[in-house]
Amino acid sequence: MESVEISLFQVVSYTGFREETKREETKCETRKISATAKNLEGMQVSSKYSVTRDILIPPVVATMGTNSIIQVQYVLECKLVPTGLSSGRTIQLPIIVGTVPLWHQSTAPPLDNGNALSSDVPPAFSTIQPLPAEPPPPSYEECTFGKVDAHDDEDNEHTRGHFAFAPKYPVYRF
Repeated sequence: MESVEISLFQVVSYTGFREETKREETKCETRKISATAKNLEGMQVSSKYSVTRDILIPPVVATMGTNSIIQVQYVLECKLVPTGLSSGRTIQLPIIVGTVPLWHQSTAPPLDNGNALSSDVPPAFSTIQPLPAEPPPPSYEECTFGKVDAHDDEDNEHTRGHFAFAPKYPVYRF
């Protein structure tokens, strides 16, 4: 094997009604928003190998699948690139961005020190760092795809203001 490439893609589908054809039409755009790779030179074809890579998810809109006009989905793609004439493999996995609870506060089970051996007893609560009651506050970062011109069709040379617009999304760094 030569390498493994891991990419995160955003797939956006826009659906609208076209008056002249009296039909619904869908336009789909796919963007690569993040990627990483790992060189696997020297790995034998029939051997097992584990690869762990972090992939940064930049500030993007959350997954939206229930809207009939705009749908936003994300796909994590893992591609094995072989050496020589072998054919590679590609695995695509759908992922959800932005809808998982950030924090889960659980309660620890009570300790029963009566019959426990010293090796079975977890460390004292004073040595365990407790989680904060709430997650740290987010920073708000500009959308990865940059600013767009927000002029309206009815604007003219007398329309004033700043028309470069980019949404900002909450970003949590753990």
